[in-house]
Amino acid sequence: MSEQGVEKLIKASKKEGAKLGMDLTGASEMGGTEFFCTTIINAEGNFEVLTMAKDCMLEELTASVGVVMVSAGVHQLSAWCVVPADKADVVPANEWLGAAVKAVGGELHEGATSTHASAVIVPKAGEFAIKMKDSVIGAALDVLRSKGKLADDDSDDDDEYVFGDDDLGFL
Repeated sequence: MSEQGVEKLIKASKKEGAKLGMDLTGASEMGGTEFFCTTIINAEGNFEVLTMAKDCMLEELTASVGVVMVSAGVHQLSAWCVVPADKADVVPANEWLGAAVKAVGGELHEGATSTHASAVIVPKAGEFAIKMKDSVIGAALDVLRSKGKLADDDSDDDDEYVFGDDDLGFL
């Protein structure tokens, strides 16, 4: 990739990271969500660029939330997990991301802690990082589900949500 192409990649990823920080703050403050799993598309699997996007996200993030960020490119999948110290006893970053990358045969970088963890996974022949991304996100969501930090999709509640004019009794 040309130097100009790398600069565009970095700029777009930083912008995506900053927007993500604002979006996660809003979602947390309005909905009470404490943990998120997301992708950074513009980083294209580049670990250094994903790290820059993570740093920009953290600059804009004012809520106390844990985040797994994944980026898939042609040659590799990169991932970061950041958990605030006040939530690290509930969902430790090294446990959360560790279980997620293990789902695709990956391992965390050395030095992972309960507040920060990262990984880079290079697909084997015949494997694709984009498919690995979906497996990593799914496994990360499973960790949250197992800890009761993600609402189950199966609801025993017979009440139906009603939107729009139906809610006003016009039908």
